[in-house]
Amino acid sequence: MKELHIDMPMLQKKLVGKIYESWEEMTWQLITHVLRVFNAPMPQWSAEEAMHWQNMQILKAINGWTDADLKAWRTATVLSNQDVDMLTAQQIWLKDLDTILHQSVQFAFQPITENTENKRVLSQTLYKNPLPVIKVKAKSGTFQKWFAAYSDAENPFRDCTLYELGRIFTLYEQFRESGEETHFCELLAILYRPEKPRKDRQNDDSDDMRQPLESSVKKMRVRIAIVRDQIHPSVKKTIELHLTSAMSRFAELYASVFSKKKTAADKKGDFLDFVLELADYDPQKSDDLFKRSAHDMFELAERLIKRVKSEK
Repeated sequence: MKELHIDMPMLQKKLVGKIYESWEEMTWQLITHVLRVFNAPMPQWSAEEAMHWQNMQILKAINGWTDADLKAWRTATVLSNQDVDMLTAQQIWLKDLDTILHQSVQFAFQPITENTENKRVLSQTLYKNPLPVIKVKAKSGTFQKWFAAYSDAENPFRDCTLYELGRIFTLYEQFRESGEETHFCELLAILYRPEKPRKDRQNDDSDDMRQPLESSVKKMRVRIAIVRDQIHPSVKKTIELHLTSAMSRFAELYASVFSKKKTAADKKGDFLDFVLELADYDPQKSDDLFKRSAHDMFELAERLIKRVKSEK
């Protein structure tokens, strides 16, 4: 993050702001606001007009600036360029504004290319979960903390078992294909869980603060309903950006596994096939593997694939 200072000596003022270089430097509230701006319905504007409006809203939000601040900046620029005509002075300000706008939103979007179909696409680099803890209200009226599996660029989904990660990937794929929010709510009910009792944490070697994933279908339905009713849609968008980033990063870390050719007929079978291969198609071994760390199992798969290739 860089400090941004715009001097306005003619008005004896200074605009102070920030230029963020990654999503992870921002609070979840700011991230949510930026995503809300990006997803806001647009009037019948051109692509350039819509992009300019988005950039302006993001610039003001992340710096706490108002329209009055921008007007003062424009006035100060005009007063500082009295040796030129008014139109030229206004153009000087617009050029400075465009420079600041570009620098301020660069972290949030991928470069527009033919691969993005010349459309604006969010930069999927929010590897660390900006909302590691959420509060939900129980039927009793008391609030309860739910914790997410830890994630960062080096350890996406660090605390997830292979079974848990398989469900996350599968549910996300179903959500992307169908648009059904139920799939995403179930995904969040798996990712976020109540904290373990302190006595259980003291006797556990794992850093995972969450209670084990429920085997009860009824309990899971209750948790899915809580996610659906209590987590705001804009907050879900923030978590979705993190999930997309973390899944992409996970695939990068284990490229040999994820680069294996998959048939389009059965995407849901990818994880099951992967586990069966690791377990030599022994159901008892499969059950044990599902309970292991996803990272450990994918690291094992990477080594097996490399060994097979070297033997060939």
